[in-house]
Amino acid sequence: MEYVKKHIVWVLVIVAAASTYLFIVKADSTSTSTSSAEEIKGMISEEDEPEELPRENQVSQPVMIVVDVKGAVKGPGVYELSSDSRVKDAIDSAGGVLDGADVKQVNFAMKLQDEMVIYVPVEGEDALVPFPASATSETSKDQGGNQLNINTATEQELQTLSGIGPSKAAAIVSYREENGLFQSIEELTNVSGIGEKSLEKIKDQVTVK
Repeated sequence: MEYVKKHIVWVLVIVAAASTYLFIVKADSTSTSTSSAEEIKGMISEEDEPEELPRENQVSQPVMIVVDVKGAVKGPGVYELSSDSRVKDAIDSAGGVLDGADVKQVNFAMKLQDEMVIYVPVEGEDALVPFPASATSETSKDQGGNQLNINTATEQELQTLSGIGPSKAAAIVSYREENGLFQSIEELTNVSGIGEKSLEKIKDQVTVK
């Protein structure tokens, strides 16, 4: 009994030290496990995140514009093309130029604009460079600004002539597209609905040059 009492202090010290050691080891183990779990979670998250494409590699949708191709082309009409297209692309869409077209006066490299009119002249005819539709009323007039060019005027502009309503204006445009440019003012009498009397009213208001 005396032996136990004598050494009880050492026994308690040893037990306390062992308990402290076990507590420290357990705490370190828990901390290490938590850190490892967080690292693994971070790796998984990084792998799962999709790579963002560089801005220069992102493809944008082209903007579409509408142009009107007229004159000496195989298929005059309105065409839809991308905004980075050139006059050549619009003329190709219209089937190309006709025999006798004066291509020397056409800038095939010009970049297109929305509502642009592209006019291909025939040989011997003054060229009309491509222009936005908003400028149509000015370019369809002669230099004096008094006569309307029936080879380039729109239906709306033709309706400003005496006695020419929507149906006759549409007939003039249709005739021009099907038979080519007017060679003389008198050729208007070949258009359905326009006779000598109608021509007499407008002959001083129009030109073919």
